[in-house]
Amino acid sequence: MRDNPSCFLCALECGRPPQFWRRLEGFARAIRDIDVLIAPSEYLRRRISRRVPIRAVTIPNFVPEPPSRTSDSGFDNFLLYVGILERRKGIAWLVEAYRELGRSTGKSLVVVGDGVLKPDVDEIVRKYNLSNVIFPLGWVKRERLYDLLADASALVVPSIWPENAPLASLEALSMGTRVVGSDQGGLPEIVTKVDSELVFSAGSKRDLARAIGYCRRNNDGLRVFC
Repeated sequence: MRDNPSCFLCALECGRPPQFWRRLEGFARAIRDIDVLIAPSEYLRRRISRRVPIRAVTIPNFVPEPPSRTSDSGFDNFLLYVGILERRKGIAWLVEAYRELGRSTGKSLVVVGDGVLKPDVDEIVRKYNLSNVIFPLGWVKRERLYDLLADASALVVPSIWPENAPLASLEALSMGTRVVGSDQGGLPEIVTKVDSELVFSAGSKRDLARAIGYCRRNNDGLRVFC
């Protein structure tokens, strides 16, 4: 399911109407007039090229220039998750994994975002008495987000479905903060710009623990400034 080419099944899983218009003749005629299609990742470019006879090129996404100064985030020695709280983003799996691994990593987990799984995240924190390990903050203001990105040991992107070019990863790198990410979609293209050891197998708690441990052992040597 992680790399299923069926738009129909993907739309249903995400609670969105199926995109039947993709199969109409009018759509086929429209795309024939496209000279070139720009994709933000090699992953997406390859996927498009396999399905549609259009010349496609890759131009990576960019982010606004980060602030020159940030304030103290109020947290220390922590990993950060930023994004919508949905199953495809791997947040439920990450929190469950952290329930087992959290204290052994020596780092807390700060969760920024909201979504349908927020009650589940809150319940796990309450049920297993993890309020001193996992900190769900909901959505935060932009200035606050940059404070957290600047102070985090790393941004964790645990997606279990293919990513294109997640903006939070690029924002983290712009702040000089490493990204520990799953091997799904175009995410490894971003993570390996720093170190391929920071890529872990999606859904593998053991490999997540390895990547976090590697990140901790190489805390100073892996800072990157873009």
